[in-house]
Amino acid sequence: MKSRTYLYISVLISLLSILTLLYDVGFVQEAGADRAIKFSYLIYLLFFAWNIPFSIFYMGPKRRKKVTWITDSLIWLLIICVLTCRGISIFSHQVTPAGLQWKIWLVPTFTLSLLRELSRLIQLFKYRKFNPAFLLVTGFFVLTLAGTFLLLMPRATVNGISFTDAFFTSTSAVCVTGLIVVDTGSCFTLLGQSM
Repeated sequence: MKSRTYLYISVLISLLSILTLLYDVGFVQEAGADRAIKFSYLIYLLFFAWNIPFSIFYMGPKRRKKVTWITDSLIWLLIICVLTCRGISIFSHQVTPAGLQWKIWLVPTFTLSLLRELSRLIQLFKYRKFNPAFLLVTGFFVLTLAGTFLLLMPRATVNGISFTDAFFTSTSAVCVTGLIVVDTGSCFTLLGQSM
């Protein structure tokens, strides 16, 4: 029971890290919020750095698979890149020598951490039987809603977009139909087009 509770907490923290990153990238913040967001990034990174050795110790090295070792090593490498790369500082807006902001490294770090925790969570439901049609429809609906809310972020569009237009565009993208309500080039920013 303790392991399930810890797993749920890990998944929740991974989701919070992704949501914080989306808030930081997609919305305009006040001056005070920027420092709080950077502090939360540091907390997330420290949690992920602590979580990997803890799960190795807790699960034992024999129960782990090669894929898990590779993923954990990659997450550790990304955390080291974020925290120690030359020219990168969590509490300033310095840039890397390549000219990229340090936030670029947060995207793969948080994404891999979330996928790692979700894969551990899926193992709990491994032997339960789900209707394949239910899984397909649920996955389609979740992807469509996620795309809709990503397109509704203020930095994703030039002048804003209605919920209906964002929902239709997201549904069309998930279905791969190619139908659009608004002109992609003039309505969406580079962030919105990449989503």
